[in-house]
Amino acid sequence: TGAILYCLNRSDEAIKHFLKAKELKPDSAEILWNLSETYLSEGKAKEAETLFENMEKIGILNAEVLNRTAEMLVNSGDLNVAHKVLNKSLEISPNQPILHPMLEIIGKKMAEN
Repeated sequence: TGAILYCLNRSDEAIKHFLKAKELKPDSAEILWNLSETYLSEGKAKEAETLFENMEKIGILNAEVLNRTAEMLVNSGDLNVAHKVLNKSLEISPNQPILHPMLEIIGKKMAEN
């Protein structure tokens, strides 16, 4: 139901259904992935980030979703969580040279605040 609602651009309703499904099957790769994508499509990066630990445990977390989430977090001003997410991205996929200067800039901005 959540996937259908998401395809119909009814993401708020989709999220509710994915959360119910997650209660029933908390380690379902399909549910976690769809929920994270729906959160990101709605600009809810913090909510998506809360799923990453479970996604990593079941082997579906990747650098691409982490980087998209970090970008949203930076844009919303949540530099601490963005920094954490980008570090996780480097941990998962260390061959991303662009992330090093980004982390440095974010770190400097965090120090200023």
